[in-house]
Amino acid sequence: MIRADAACHISHARQSQPAITRPQYKDQHVLRRFATTATPLLLATFCLMLCGAKSSRAADTANTSNTAAASDTYLLRYKFTAGEVVRWKVIHKARTDTEIRGSSQTAESNSESTKVWTVKEVAENGEFTLVHSVSRVNMWQRVGDAPLIHYDSESDEEVPRVYQQTAKTVGVPISTVTISAPGAILAQSSVKPIDLGLGSIVIPFPEKPIKIGDGWNVPRVVTVSLPIDGVRTYRKIKVRQRYTLRAVKAGVATIAVRTEVITPVRDARIESQLIQKMIKGSIRFDLEKGRLRSKTIDWDEHVLGFQGANSNMKYRATFSEQLLSAKLATAPQKRRR
Repeated sequence: MIRADAACHISHARQSQPAITRPQYKDQHVLRRFATTATPLLLATFCLMLCGAKSSRAADTANTSNTAAASDTYLLRYKFTAGEVVRWKVIHKARTDTEIRGSSQTAESNSESTKVWTVKEVAENGEFTLVHSVSRVNMWQRVGDAPLIHYDSESDEEVPRVYQQTAKTVGVPISTVTISAPGAILAQSSVKPIDLGLGSIVIPFPEKPIKIGDGWNVPRVVTVSLPIDGVRTYRKIKVRQRYTLRAVKAGVATIAVRTEVITPVRDARIESQLIQKMIKGSIRFDLEKGRLRSKTIDWDEHVLGFQGANSNMKYRATFSEQLLSAKLATAPQKRRR
């Protein structure tokens, strides 16, 4: 069950079904509906690559080379240089096991990508404008006994139908974003990404320095749908992402993150939709350079009764992001005033 302090997530995958009898049709249709959403969720991995890059900077740089003392404070700020090109490796793996009245389905998906941020401008106050792109993708998905579907942008000339939209995003600008040093989005031009629960493309940091053990909240609203008397209705569920500075060692901060549900939820149908919006994991952040070193998110969740008493859903997944490189372009642009 999802409670106000729970954190979880879901992914789905495209489904092919064996022949079924008429009494089973409704249940198989529901299974198919859950399975067929993994493709957009997998495509959204590239949108959520916009959601990476957490950064901080120590208030007292003399402390960044050693383990921080409890009294040390840190001002969390993004820090980039005009003309800089930063790359991260992003991996997302997921498995969903769904059962409804004896009919079961397993869906698996995997994506490996290279996220690229090209920093166009940096103002004197730290505000920066970047162009986000994806330089490479390698993806596969499988549902039940159906054949595995695979696409590698570096080697495959023929693109499977389910990945055609993804292929169009490789090697081209996906989004241009202007962000303040504390992480507020000031301007953004892009197609609206599919929400995987990772929140904004950057974390909004506290305005003031914080100590180890301090935390801050980022509120969000998640929209879920329920059929009532044959009509699909929508509800807004309040959640928040809770960040806590856990440790600082050798100039790297460890930040814990989890999603907490604020609105009371006692309906398994809502729980099954909230799973895909919830996260729980850890971020490693370079204080001096002001950017993400790595991020890991893990899910191992189970929802009972989301489609009646004899239904259940198990979800296991991992998401990781690892800094690969950062270098200046040949002709960096000047800083804005």
